[in-house]
Amino acid sequence: MKPAREFGLLGVVALMLTSANAAPTHILAILIDDYGWADAGWHRPPGDTEISTPTMDALVKEGVELDRHYVYKFCSPTRSAAQTGRNPIHVNSVNLDPNNYNPADNVSGYSGVPKNMTGLGELMKRGGYSTHFFGKWDCGMATMRHTPRGRGYDTSLSYFHHMEDYWQNWFQNANGNTKFFEGCSAAAGGDVWLRDLWVANATYEGPDVGATDKAAECSVGVYDLCGAVDYGPQGKCKPYPGFPQSATAPSQCTYVDETFTQRVIDAIKTHDPSSNEPLFIFWAPHAVHSPLQVPGEYYARFAHITDYRRRRYHAMVAFIDAKIGEVVAALQDAGLYNSTVIFASADNGGPIYGDGSAGANNFPLKGGKASNFEGGVRVNAWVSGGALPMAVRGTKKTGLSTIWDWWATFAAIGGIDDIEDHTAKAAGLPPIDSINLWGYISGTEATSPRTHVIIGDGNGGVGGVVAATATGEIWKCLQGLLNMAGWTSQISPNATFKTPGSAWCKPFCLYQIDTDPSEYVDLVNSTNSTVAAIGAELRQRMKTAAATGFRPSRGSQDNASCIAAVNEWNGYWGPWVRE
Repeated sequence: MKPAREFGLLGVVALMLTSANAAPTHILAILIDDYGWADAGWHRPPGDTEISTPTMDALVKEGVELDRHYVYKFCSPTRSAAQTGRNPIHVNSVNLDPNNYNPADNVSGYSGVPKNMTGLGELMKRGGYSTHFFGKWDCGMATMRHTPRGRGYDTSLSYFHHMEDYWQNWFQNANGNTKFFEGCSAAAGGDVWLRDLWVANATYEGPDVGATDKAAECSVGVYDLCGAVDYGPQGKCKPYPGFPQSATAPSQCTYVDETFTQRVIDAIKTHDPSSNEPLFIFWAPHAVHSPLQVPGEYYARFAHITDYRRRRYHAMVAFIDAKIGEVVAALQDAGLYNSTVIFASADNGGPIYGDGSAGANNFPLKGGKASNFEGGVRVNAWVSGGALPMAVRGTKKTGLSTIWDWWATFAAIGGIDDIEDHTAKAAGLPPIDSINLWGYISGTEATSPRTHVIIGDGNGGVGGVVAATATGEIWKCLQGLLNMAGWTSQISPNATFKTPGSAWCKPFCLYQIDTDPSEYVDLVNSTNSTVAAIGAELRQRMKTAAATGFRPSRGSQDNASCIAAVNEWNGYWGPWVRE
């Protein structure tokens, strides 16, 4: 792996202070995995040494912080929303592995995005964009239509599952081995772990076999979730620090997020700045999702952190921050930075389950990944870049925004007037939910046009709603059984941390989150007539939204997906349903 190129705070700020073009053209979208609220430097107290995010801190300082940006509570639904411009309840609100298939439904009987929905890459092609996707896909795999190229990306390098080994590209989870699929071990000649890395360009689409170094010294062993049931509490985790056997990775070993970064940089370098073709890159790093694996040079920087989970996690955050710096530098070197807008978001709150086994922290927010409390659905997000108007740089927007608003907002930046999904409409699928926020972000509109956010839960279900009032208050109503109904400390996980238990919002919970962002005080039983009226209005919004939920039968895990990986794709996961 190449040494990380340093791109410090002053360098980023210097680039940010250049004057912006009147009409932004190029767009870089960054979707960071499992990134906790308190794991961002701009959410830490001054002088904090726990987190090192100088690049993102600078980009936020000279950009626009989106302070109330909402996503789904876990991976695949958020990514499906981003790629289709829909609230997850209208596209995919279940976090299935990509192997599901229902032969009786040729449109929606799959994991991820229904086959007949238009993808974000296709939308950007309407504006003449050159489109590229690098990183975690998690939006389906069953057919060629379900791949990034099938959704409109000219080039891509991606993996299909929720996570994989960072060094060997194995998918190691409950169904990553051929033994979990009937007939697949026989086809493979034994029980083997399959790999997950898919590439597409103008001349080839298939597994990127050459990108994986299968040498034994590049392996760190099996799936690593320290503190989980398999490995027990702290002190019983596997001893390696998250990188191959030597203290630093052997030169031939490739960390997958380094590979994704270099593909992003290659797309920037090969783009002709003199052409009239705008550039759209969607970059979805694997980090900071478990397994907590990181190059040794970054791990060494955090020797002052004694908790092994937090040390690994923070090292991974530092790695991604440095890579964002390299990409910003590449844009500058290519003469593209001043005409680029950069959007960044986490895909869900930081995971605090498994007694802190995944390393994240959402202090002071309640809950975490897989919970509809703020720590699970309100996430780190910002907009920056040389094309951002000077007047809004260094500001914080407290109005509502969502990941599915990227669809309409990117279209507005690119001058794309037609943002409708005509293919989905013809198939009887739900329409888009995206709202154009560019006027709000760029400063031509004082308030966010998004007035409420429906929070999904289960298969097309509704778990809550966040709504802004005309007087600036922000209220949140939740219902049902909620996981992780508690809080972390500022320094977490630590040796004493235990994942908070569940709590019922039965029938509902009600919070005024502009004054109570940590959701300490449930006002559902308030005798104040105004509060009661707000609660009733929010419950009606939830009821109305629930009636529109998209609930296809996505079938079950298909043994044929594994057999195709063995026989057709050389031991790599890939499409298996013929269209």
